[in-house]
Amino acid sequence: GAVGRDGTSRADLSGMQSFRGARVVVRQEAAYAAECRCTDELMKQIGARHRRLARVLVIDGSGFRWEGLGNSGTRWMGLLRWGHATGYATFLRTGAPCDGAISTERGACRLDIGAYFRGRKGVDWHWSGKAEERVRAAFAARGETEHPLDYVCERDRPGGCQKARLQFANGTRIPLAEPAGMLRWFRESAPGWVRLRLAQQTSLEFSYSKPESLRRVLPLTKCPIEHIGDFRSREMALKCETFANMQPRRQLQAALLPVLRRLEPFDAVAGVHLRTGYADWQYYNRDSDFAGSVPAADSEARAGSGTGDGLVAHWAKLDGYLHDCSAGEQSGPCFNWEVPHWHRPPTTADARQCHILGTSPRFLLSGADAPDGPLSALLSCAARLAEGAASLNARAPSARAAPHKPASQPKWGLLVLSDSPAFPSLARALPALGGRVVITDGAGQLGHSSYSRSCRAGAGCTHGTDPGGAWTRSLVDFYLAGCVDAFARALFTSFLWAAMRRNLLCCGPGAYVQWNAWYNLSRSSRHRAMDDRGFMDVLARTQPATRADIER
Repeated sequence: GAVGRDGTSRADLSGMQSFRGARVVVRQEAAYAAECRCTDELMKQIGARHRRLARVLVIDGSGFRWEGLGNSGTRWMGLLRWGHATGYATFLRTGAPCDGAISTERGACRLDIGAYFRGRKGVDWHWSGKAEERVRAAFAARGETEHPLDYVCERDRPGGCQKARLQFANGTRIPLAEPAGMLRWFRESAPGWVRLRLAQQTSLEFSYSKPESLRRVLPLTKCPIEHIGDFRSREMALKCETFANMQPRRQLQAALLPVLRRLEPFDAVAGVHLRTGYADWQYYNRDSDFAGSVPAADSEARAGSGTGDGLVAHWAKLDGYLHDCSAGEQSGPCFNWEVPHWHRPPTTADARQCHILGTSPRFLLSGADAPDGPLSALLSCAARLAEGAASLNARAPSARAAPHKPASQPKWGLLVLSDSPAFPSLARALPALGGRVVITDGAGQLGHSSYSRSCRAGAGCTHGTDPGGAWTRSLVDFYLAGCVDAFARALFTSFLWAAMRRNLLCCGPGAYVQWNAWYNLSRSSRHRAMDDRGFMDVLARTQPATRADIER
């Protein structure tokens, strides 16, 4: 049969059954069934609103740029939470595609998250062309029309807008306090079909960030539907809500399938994430910065032997750029480390402390495996979490355990994610981790979901909707981060805030490790171009996979 560019056959992409049968998907569904009965019943009620279309609210946030999946993911789900609380059938639009005529303009194309996700129980909240046709026809049959309203903040405070006004097309203005006044007006006085046009990404945040203020039944752990079990915790109530609203559409399932197959052998998986800033610099740097050749499947590594002189040299160079800015060098990229040490990056000694409560992992990379530094420490930490999670899953089968009977020695793996090509390829190429590392190459180029520009060293830059597949790759990473049993991350990122909110399998005590370092505003800022050519080359360089990974 026909084979796609990632090696997936057309038959593999033909149905939902293959996706639903994936091991991590089965585990998520089992956890949802065990933890989220209340959410499922609430989604049935919301789905009924979407079928009836008696009252429709369209939250339109397509007129500005949202700041990444981490910052925006929880905001988008918050907007849906607020919309559902009004009693309307709620739709959301966060962006729009563009054509070739405007695709090179910065910010012209914006990710519309509903094009990739939908809700359970018939809650298709994406404001697509098809949804608009259906709503318009339903209201035309009743002789009603849309009422566009502009949301304008009048009193902005940290955490959102305390007082806003709604402005009608005829100039009428209604000032409303948040959260109570705004929610009450929409519940009791608003027209049947409202398009609420937002002006900034913090719109309504003062309301939806206080979920208790949107509920008639409290506490948040109590199910508002009688005779349905309550939530185990407040956080689980929010996780169930996010999981129910973020079910991948077919095209995202197709992009996920090849990676899900690579995860299939493992009884437990720990995620690893290193946020370097490379994705931002693809946007701020010049196109010409990516036109030159950078060794991909590194020529130095091909010339090396055994563990690969090229691999070790590449590893050491990337390690060197992750030093603290107080280390003595007065120029070049650096970071401001805070955790696990002030002004000092982690080492494998710190990784020894990584363990899930109730486990005693043994794995640790040695100096013979890889240079001792932040990269080795991060991978060792994640491996110890994965090893512990596998042992827990094996001896305590539950909704969180693997659906297949584990082998006598539980098998663990690592899902290695980053915004630059170097780190995942280095991890996969390391012989000591052979056969245990899964990366998401093949799903698209690495890039930033906020931008309509993605670049690859030696190949130049792509502009437009889903440039080079960067939006798809970001959402593949986002989805899979929500499937792991444990997580270790280094450097500052907000990406995992949203990804962990939809993860029903993670994280118990000790299963989430954050080693934080802020980017330095003058030497590694993500808000302007990175002029250090050596750093950019090291981040762009890749290593060939180990034999075990190729065979798998």
